[in-house]
Amino acid sequence: MVAKSIEELFKDIHIDFLNDKKLFERFVVKSVSTDTRVIEDGKKGVVFFALKGDNFDGHNFVKDALSKGVEAVVFNVQSIDTIPLSRGKNVLFIGVEDTYRALGLVARNYLRGFKRLKKFGLTGSSGKTTTRGLIQSVLSQKYSVVSSKKSYNNIVGVSKTAFEVEEGYDFYVQEMGTNHPGEIGFLSKIVEPGFGLITNIGPAHIGFFGSVESIAKEKKELLNCLPKNGIAFLNRDNEYFDFLSSGLKAKVEAFGLSAIDELKIKRLNIEKSLVNYKNIDIEIKLPGRHNVVNASAAIKVGLVFGLTHEEIAKGLESFVPAPGRGSIHRIGGFVIVDESYNANPISVEASINYLNDIDFAGRRYFVFGDMAELGEWSEYYHRKVAEWVANSRIDYFYTVGSETRYTNSELNKLGFKNTEHFDSLEHLSIALKEKVSEGDLVLIKGSRIMGLERLINLIEKI
Repeated sequence: MVAKSIEELFKDIHIDFLNDKKLFERFVVKSVSTDTRVIEDGKKGVVFFALKGDNFDGHNFVKDALSKGVEAVVFNVQSIDTIPLSRGKNVLFIGVEDTYRALGLVARNYLRGFKRLKKFGLTGSSGKTTTRGLIQSVLSQKYSVVSSKKSYNNIVGVSKTAFEVEEGYDFYVQEMGTNHPGEIGFLSKIVEPGFGLITNIGPAHIGFFGSVESIAKEKKELLNCLPKNGIAFLNRDNEYFDFLSSGLKAKVEAFGLSAIDELKIKRLNIEKSLVNYKNIDIEIKLPGRHNVVNASAAIKVGLVFGLTHEEIAKGLESFVPAPGRGSIHRIGGFVIVDESYNANPISVEASINYLNDIDFAGRRYFVFGDMAELGEWSEYYHRKVAEWVANSRIDYFYTVGSETRYTNSELNKLGFKNTEHFDSLEHLSIALKEKVSEGDLVLIKGSRIMGLERLINLIEKI
């Protein structure tokens, strides 16, 4: 983080309580923290934001922050009675209505200080993190790029990434996520992007939105904020392309298998894909047709920003996926494809298609955990998965969780014989180890709350 005056960072942000105006006028911020555990003892210029969540309250850790030498604290003014004002000698205390919102607006003001920075927002129902990583890898062949780490895509994550921007960066690429209406609009207000990309639209988090149409409207908020000289990158293969591209001030650039000339799939293997683009063979360390679509987004971005075909190819080949997003584990002669990081209907269908498409001689197993945040649509989509499985090349389908019982039940109705439901990962791991043979493949897919990555360790210990 580049040092900034706190007055500049709090410009146009309403402050309800300020204990020392003179200190506020001269205070210089050198770092921002929301977690006292990672604050360096005695570090100067630290501002601690006390955030209150469902399972924690940062106001309870203000004393810890002060003991580490924090010199400024931002807190919810409603919690002022819990703040040890008397113990904070020479400490700046700032009370606001909502520390989450204040954190985001401070990040916005910080980003405004980098006039030449190209800011890029990215969202979608699935493939966000992989596509963001591919875009960063491609752009990095020519430019200096800062990008959100892991899945830093909420207010806290976006703000953390924003504070990593320093002079010399050409691009800031920020992933944006949402599971409630209004989030994309506020995240866009923080980033103020000139460029936006939507990977796809599908029923992820539909339990909080009620319909896929409402999800599309939420995601489109990113595009609505783009300026007239901005660019919206959209997936032409997605059925919501026309809706997303209509009525925008920004120019539209399309990606997808139907939109990128001379992009051809040559081979889809277990852990990588071989494509040809402009007569250049490119080996991407990502499995599945859906990831070729994600790669097409990075190709389009690279072309728009002046990269050569060779630079784009190098960027795609150098990308390494994060754990849980298609990483490969080999245990006792069989292969586990770890897609345990998250799941929604659109990404589950993509995983099933991956098993259909790959060139593989062994048996195909699919381990399926609950898809979360589907609300009243949960039973419908869990049963819908059964239809896709029944018409696939999957040999054995194992389920774990509560909602996947619907999938198992529907498969039985459809006459799919090799399906079984398990009450625990321990029982599932034992059954898998007994059943799977050398040369087989097991794909693991489920929402984050299921913790399916533990299954790999359980199998290894048997």
